[in-house]
Amino acid sequence: MTTHPSPPDSLESVLAQSVDTAGITGRVVVPEGSPSPALRLLGPRRLPFALNVRAAREWLADNSIDAAAEIDETDELVITLHGGGAARRLIERLLSPGIRAEQAAEQLWNALGRHDLGADVSVADTDMGRITVELRDSDRLGSAVSLCALLGAEDIGDGLRLYRPRGMHQLATRMGLLLTGAVGRGVIVEADPGCAHADAGVRVGLSVEQAFQLAEKIAALPVSSGELPSDGTAFAPHRPVPVQIGAASPVSLLADGGALGDDYTTKATSSGLYDFLLGGVDHYEPDRAAGRDIHETAKWIKTAALINRDFALRSVEFSLALGVRQFLDLGCGLPSPVNVHEITDRTGVALPVVYVDRDPAVYAHAKCRLDRRDGITVIQADILAMDQLLACHAMRAGLDLDQPVAVLAHGVLHWCPDDAAVIQAMAVLRAWMPAGSTLSISHLTGHWHPDTMPEVVATYARHGLDVRPRSREAIGDLFGDFTQQERGLTATGRWGEPGSHALRPEEHSAAFAGIAVKPASRSPRLGAPRGQGAAGLETGR
Repeated sequence: MTTHPSPPDSLESVLAQSVDTAGITGRVVVPEGSPSPALRLLGPRRLPFALNVRAAREWLADNSIDAAAEIDETDELVITLHGGGAARRLIERLLSPGIRAEQAAEQLWNALGRHDLGADVSVADTDMGRITVELRDSDRLGSAVSLCALLGAEDIGDGLRLYRPRGMHQLATRMGLLLTGAVGRGVIVEADPGCAHADAGVRVGLSVEQAFQLAEKIAALPVSSGELPSDGTAFAPHRPVPVQIGAASPVSLLADGGALGDDYTTKATSSGLYDFLLGGVDHYEPDRAAGRDIHETAKWIKTAALINRDFALRSVEFSLALGVRQFLDLGCGLPSPVNVHEITDRTGVALPVVYVDRDPAVYAHAKCRLDRRDGITVIQADILAMDQLLACHAMRAGLDLDQPVAVLAHGVLHWCPDDAAVIQAMAVLRAWMPAGSTLSISHLTGHWHPDTMPEVVATYARHGLDVRPRSREAIGDLFGDFTQQERGLTATGRWGEPGSHALRPEEHSAAFAGIAVKPASRSPRLGAPRGQGAAGLETGR
């Protein structure tokens, strides 16, 4: 694929100008022998989707753009337009108010997520570019009101009433100041649900520019969570705000209660790096610097991340097909365009899903962006302290230990360099799992890159990240005596039914993956049944 100069006002030139106007990092190229241009996207932000083939194809289809999307050999997302009509449709879409609305909604969503406000952000009217902010979590509404009051919110009247979903108990009055005063009055789209089955909450409409301004203001505030005082002191410099945990709230098992350290934004993290490699937006400059350095050493690293994410999603579908109806996601990472519960929700039933991660930023994002419905539990914990995790109240309340559980450990165990600790943690986990449960693991390996992997590990270490690639035999041992499914332990992109990355060479995966089922044999497992106050040993079914 080569780049050709375009005459003024040509289709390629107009498309290039549209890309620039929309604030997209990319360039327009003309493939050899093709009459139509293609769009090559790169950088941390692209269209409303990240570097994700599946999301790109869905976006193109939703916008009636006849085009193909694929990742090329340089790990860039290439959108090939089928004819001039597709190019003109893409130009029209890029220049519409809706494209900026989607970008504004994403920025505002991320800003609200940092402050655990339980808000959902969406584009209410694509043509008009109206952003809707919806707050439904009654436990967090007080914090939202306080935050907006601190930003100078206006009281627009007494007419608003909020009700619980059941019983119509009045929660609060005069809530119109929610999220409006920071940038002006805004527009109340829905003030009073007025019925018992409606979720408690408020919907506020903002213009695109208001949404950008509000996102900027909120993002500039120190990260905090819990109930906030209304006198402005919660956001005073260096003043910590404690996390308040209720019986059904997300829970942290770490000694620091899940607090972000002062140096969090100045060092790379495994979750931030993975988000960068996937083309996400929830990372910082140290994560980007680490990703760029590792990519210089290992050109396959971005492709490997995409392949791993694709396998992770397919593994959920596989367990569902086996009849497993509850999920434990270990090392869940930062929320992505498609998460575990969004796949399980396709069954039409709100299946139990427990998300676990020790990273404080992941915990903060997960509380706001993953804890969206009944049946979802978010726990901050170190998976190497597996016995403590499995015995905690939140785990026992979130999962039914009389039924199989799908345990997902994707791209997490290689961040634990202590071999003995990993072996012990996985042994405790396997003993705890009920018969018929599935264990899905993907793990970095030097199998296909024996010469360059030591340099890759050293590059990680220079950025403060300990990573431990393991052999196929060592990874296989983590499954114990569980029965391997499909192709057994194989390259991540080659496991199961062919997907968008399955035809790539095995070395592009740089990881082994497998899904195994626990046989129906009797073995001790940790954890107390529901209603039991303390954890103990019991016999597995």
